[in-house]
Amino acid sequence: MPTFTDPFTEIERKLWELVASHSGVIGLVKTGNRMDEQDLARNAQKDGHLGADLPELRLIPTGGSVLGMTSTSLRIAQAYDFQVLTGSERPHRQMFPVRWQLIRAYTLTRDDPTWEHLGLSYVTDLKLLTFNDVQNGVQADKDKLGWLSALRFQAELCLDKVLIKSQEAPI
Repeated sequence: MPTFTDPFTEIERKLWELVASHSGVIGLVKTGNRMDEQDLARNAQKDGHLGADLPELRLIPTGGSVLGMTSTSLRIAQAYDFQVLTGSERPHRQMFPVRWQLIRAYTLTRDDPTWEHLGLSYVTDLKLLTFNDVQNGVQADKDKLGWLSALRFQAELCLDKVLIKSQEAPI
């Protein structure tokens, strides 16, 4: 396990672990098409897509908010979008099946005590908030337009001020 850098990175890694542990998602999205933080760091996102490049799954942080502060803790929320990029004009071919498997993976973890709060002591809740769809203009296989679907998850954190004060800021 990598050393602690910050809670946002740890949550992102746990969300990818959640996806990697669910056979429904990994059965639909090839390993090379799941753009995790290592792929993004080496700029592995594809500019041009072939049929085998899709569907593509990305995880993008999308902001957050402060929920409250006490003398001992800070409560915040951080949102992440799982983006499903497809190369089919028909949503039932790639977009809906991947979306369904992401929802299943999330729902099944809520019932599994080992995954409760992503296994992180400072995560108090993980919610599926929304999903949005747009035709994305990605062209694969002779000018067929695909879809971009974003499923927004929100992690709620309660960070102890002792933890905040004891951690050195990553360089």
